[in-house]
Amino acid sequence: EPFAGEMKYLQPPGTRVRFLPAKQTKTDNLIAGSASMAVYPNPATDQLYIGGLNDCTIGDVLIFNNLGQLVLATSYEDPNHSINVGGIGKGLYTLHLNCDANIKVCKFIKN
Repeated sequence: EPFAGEMKYLQPPGTRVRFLPAKQTKTDNLIAGSASMAVYPNPATDQLYIGGLNDCTIGDVLIFNNLGQLVLATSYEDPNHSINVGGIGKGLYTLHLNCDANIKVCKFIKN
């Protein structure tokens, strides 16, 4: 199990989404921005695509709102390298990607 919290559905049924307890959030291995990581389109509407991460294995995906609240947690299993963000409201978000032993971070806007 990639997540240890209670399961909450923020996406269509069949997509596993869970909230993480705060004690499991790590900040000691954050990599802010990355020349190799590309997130598009920005602003996003329904799908957010991630490119340039061919050198790592992507695991968990966490999306936080501008207040630092976790709004989406999912496992990255899409072969098209996309994340469904249609279920979250408009605003500024921070994407945390678990990439091997590091967490890559970038911001995006949801319209």
